[in-house]
Amino acid sequence: MILDDTIAAISTPPGVGGISIIRLSGRDAIPIVDKIFQGRRRLHRVESHSVNYGGIVDPEAKRWVDEVLVTVMKSPRTYTREDIVEINCHGGTLPTKRILEIVLESGARLAEPGEFTKRAFLNGRIDLNQAEAVLDVINARTEKELACGLAQLDGEASREFHELREKLVDVLAVVEAHIDFPEEELPSYNELLVRISELLSHLQKLLKAGEEGRLLSEGVKIAIIGRPNVGKSSLLNALLTENRAIVTPIPGTTRDTLAEWMNIGGYPVKILDTAGLRRARDLIESESQRRTELSIEDADIVLVVLDSSDCLTTDDRKVMMKVRDKRAMVVLNKRDVSTPRKLKAIKEKLNGHPSVEVSATERTGLSELRQAILNCIGEGVDIRDDALLLTSARQRVSITQCAREVERVRQALEESLPPEIVALEVKEAISSLDRATGEDVSEEVLDRIFSRFCIGK
Repeated sequence: MILDDTIAAISTPPGVGGISIIRLSGRDAIPIVDKIFQGRRRLHRVESHSVNYGGIVDPEAKRWVDEVLVTVMKSPRTYTREDIVEINCHGGTLPTKRILEIVLESGARLAEPGEFTKRAFLNGRIDLNQAEAVLDVINARTEKELACGLAQLDGEASREFHELREKLVDVLAVVEAHIDFPEEELPSYNELLVRISELLSHLQKLLKAGEEGRLLSEGVKIAIIGRPNVGKSSLLNALLTENRAIVTPIPGTTRDTLAEWMNIGGYPVKILDTAGLRRARDLIESESQRRTELSIEDADIVLVVLDSSDCLTTDDRKVMMKVRDKRAMVVLNKRDVSTPRKLKAIKEKLNGHPSVEVSATERTGLSELRQAILNCIGEGVDIRDDALLLTSARQRVSITQCAREVERVRQALEESLPPEIVALEVKEAISSLDRATGEDVSEEVLDRIFSRFCIGK
């Protein structure tokens, strides 16, 4: 599927840098640049995947706009399977902008966000899972995210989904044979039930590992809560190893929610320092309390900070009540000024919540806290090096739907329903996998996916 028009965009970040790249893709990419390029050879005569020195000429002023290197890549061995030309110019804002203007004036049109990758998908070079993986690689914040994105880009998810689809198609073939050739000796419902049960187990494992994929793609949200002056902001600064939050001895210094990203065990973690929970004394404090409540509700993990040098207060108990239905752990701060007796007394009243002793001011106990957070992230998540991680919400929704359909197939087989009904249920499960691979997806979904890309990718 070769599209008729030629697109162009700046593929490097805006601003001043060493180089900028203007990329074109389409059947007229080479002729368009050929008209405005001045070098030793005409571009339509050069070899594919060659780099050519020269200059881009302003058609009006009849002079060079900039000294450039032009890379010519001829279809089909290109990112989009179309002819691609990349103009490498100096990384200033003005030459980059002017070259793009000249390219557009010469017959190209400005690419939409993600349109280069969309063309790669439409032209069959990559599937939808690989297209989404491109964005995962670009946006990776940790090594673990990058490794996961590269695995998806290599087609790991697609291969897994296609194997599952083939197994469902095999089941469907047997079920339809029961319809067309009922007198023949065919695999029984019991045999099909074994296959379907194995498929269902596989899908459930995928969804369990998919939760880790969600945490990688969306990040783990951790809210630090507690009454005023227990050291929440000091704990944030200690974890970040920088003085990001204002710390004073005055209770209620933090009035707003402060969010920062950090890396814990390869997971991108969005950690939120919240206002101290207590009875609101004015309109600002009332809004602060509301935002803290929202942070607790939205968090994957809640760190409840207690002052271990003091006894549990009524406010501390109220804070503990707020997290009774959340995944939470207690951070016993100020252990440098506490005593073993006080620490023991507090631990006896934590209602089973795990606890870690730290000193935010002396920055001790933080490695134990990070490990405890990592353990908490891993609860209920299938963390294996060989597990397929579903980083896309679209994948997770499709596989969840497929698991539901396969469960219906299993029930239909157990109840010995007519093969016509079983076949319909199997077809629905196959359709769910087709949505997971991108083989059955609407234009609206495609537009939504590629709109998240930057222009030029």
